[in-house]
Amino acid sequence: MAHQGRHVLVISPEPWAGVHISKHVLAETLVRMGHRVCFWDPPVHGMRGLAIAHDQGMDIVHYGHWFRGVNRLPRFLREWYHNAWVRRIERAQGRPFDVIWCFDTTRIQEFPSWPVERILHLVDYDTLDTGDGLIRTADLVITVAEPISEHARRIAPNADVHTVGHMVDERWLEGPDDRSHGATPTTAAYAGNLATLYIDWPMIRAMMERHPEVHFHMYGPHRDDLPDADFQAVRRLANCTFHGLLRKEDLIPRLRAADILIFCYKAHELQAIASNAHKLLEYLSTGNVVVGSYVSSYAGTDLFLMAHARKEVLGLFDRACGEYVALNTEAQRGARIAFARAHTMPGLVRWVEERMRGK
Repeated sequence: MAHQGRHVLVISPEPWAGVHISKHVLAETLVRMGHRVCFWDPPVHGMRGLAIAHDQGMDIVHYGHWFRGVNRLPRFLREWYHNAWVRRIERAQGRPFDVIWCFDTTRIQEFPSWPVERILHLVDYDTLDTGDGLIRTADLVITVAEPISEHARRIAPNADVHTVGHMVDERWLEGPDDRSHGATPTTAAYAGNLATLYIDWPMIRAMMERHPEVHFHMYGPHRDDLPDADFQAVRRLANCTFHGLLRKEDLIPRLRAADILIFCYKAHELQAIASNAHKLLEYLSTGNVVVGSYVSSYAGTDLFLMAHARKEVLGLFDRACGEYVALNTEAQRGARIAFARAHTMPGLVRWVEERMRGK
C-alpha cells in the first residue's frame, strides 16, 4: 500500500449493515485516504450469485456460498473455490486487487498465490483455530493483542507478525474536550454489543443496585429474551435505560456527556479472549473516567480503573464516584485523549504502507 489509489478487498466476518467496528472503520478510512475499497460481506443464506451495492464511497459485495463444506476439503479444492470468487469480484469491478486485507479466518483459508499484497488482521482470539493457512500465506500479520500474536508465531515462526492493538475512528476525536463536569457523577454509560454472553451481568447488576443515585445508560444491541436472571433484573431497575443501537454520530456525544463509562466482561473466564477491548479506545477518546474489568493489554497503565480480580469492579466504581474530581482533572483527561489520538486508523494504514513498501 505504498501510494494512493490502490484497489483493496476487505474481507469481513461481519456484514456492512449493522454495528460498525474495526473492519468497517478500516474500509471507511481507506476510502477517505484515496483508495478504492471493495467490502466483501459474509455469504448470504439462500442467495445465488453475486451482487454489488454502493455505500459511503465503496462497493459492498453480497454473494451466496454454494459449496458447503469446502474448507474441510483438500487445499487445492479450497484454493480453487475461493480464488474463483476473488477473480469473479475483480471482473465485476473491472480491475484486479492490489491489496487483500482479511479479518475473516472462517472464509478463505489461504491467500491467493498471484501477485497481491496479503494482510491478515486478527482481532478475535476465539476464531484462531481456523486461521493457520492464512497466517502461513500472509505477507503481514497484525493483531490487537499479544496472545494472538504469540499464537500466530507458533503457527508460522518466520511470519512478519506485529501487535498493533486496536485503532479508533477519528470521529471520536473531533472537537475540543469542552464538557463541564460536576463534583458528583450522576450518569454512567456502557456501549457495545449487549447481546454477547461475555458480559458479567451479576457485577453490573450489583454496581447499579449499590448506586441508585447514578443513572446507567446502556447503548447497543441486546436480546430481551436473554436467559440470564441478572440481565433481566438489570432491565427492570429504575436507574437503568436501554437505548438500543445508535448511529456513531449519535453515540459519540452521548458517551461524552456521561460522567463515568463502564464495561464488565467475564475476564476471569475469558482470559486471552478479553486481553483487549475495542471500546476502551473509544471510551478513552472522550477523556471521561472509565471503570472496567481486567484487560491485559493495559496492564501497568493508569488510563482507567481496571479490576485485577472480578469483584474489584464494585470497589472501583465506588472509588470513581467518591473520588470523581480527583480522577477527572484536566491533566488526566488529556492523557486519556492523547492515548486514543495516538491509535487512529489512518496511523495504522500509514504504518502498514511503510511496512509493505520494504517487502
